[in-house]
Amino acid sequence: DDSDIDIVLVPGLGAHPEKSWESENDKNRFNWATDKDGGIIKDFPKARILLYMYESAWAGDYKVKQLMDNIAHFLVQGLNTLRKNCKKRPIVFIGHSMGGLVIAKAVALADTYREKYPFMFEAISAAIFFGTPFKGADIASAAVMFSRLAEKTGFGAVASKLLEDLTPGNSYLKSIREEFATLITKLTHKIYVLCFYEERPTNFAEMAHLPGIANLAKHCHAQGIQRLCYRRVSDA
Repeated sequence: DDSDIDIVLVPGLGAHPEKSWESENDKNRFNWATDKDGGIIKDFPKARILLYMYESAWAGDYKVKQLMDNIAHFLVQGLNTLRKNCKKRPIVFIGHSMGGLVIAKAVALADTYREKYPFMFEAISAAIFFGTPFKGADIASAAVMFSRLAEKTGFGAVASKLLEDLTPGNSYLKSIREEFATLITKLTHKIYVLCFYEERPTNFAEMAHLPGIANLAKHCHAQGIQRLCYRRVSDA
């Protein structure tokens, strides 16, 4: 393997792990993670691009109760296994929505457990966030109430701790934000951080999987391909 960098993509809450990086233009469909003609691999031909797949859907046939700590731990453990022969290779994380919070927690774990994951923290070169709600999202509060009601009424959903973590003012969310902010300003190791967000109107209800009772199950059915694993999406 002659790769010179690991680029790790982490999708958001209940999101399709592959389509999260795909355009919605049917005529010119494009996937930033997998397309070789214009995706990441075009600019970084020697990169090993890894897609982190994890279970987080809170509604539909594949609903699951999940914790942020568990998701972040599996992220670090999986990376450690894949990097046994390249422990010092630079790592760049790219997170969408809640995936960015998973990354922030994973960075903290890599720092806390340096003996267990040698060179992991030192190898993290950058973290790139797309629409990551570091201070929470108002729609999450409504989603929490809906998930609790749906669980009690047997509507095909479960009360989600992940949704609770995304509510503004949540103490766990605050701890992730503050711990990550401390780590990226350490003088001994520099982690470059880039944050991007949309300025166009966004349907947050749809993003939170609240499109309406009639469409909820259909909307969430796509989560079926999620599984707790890494998938390499480049041949570099």
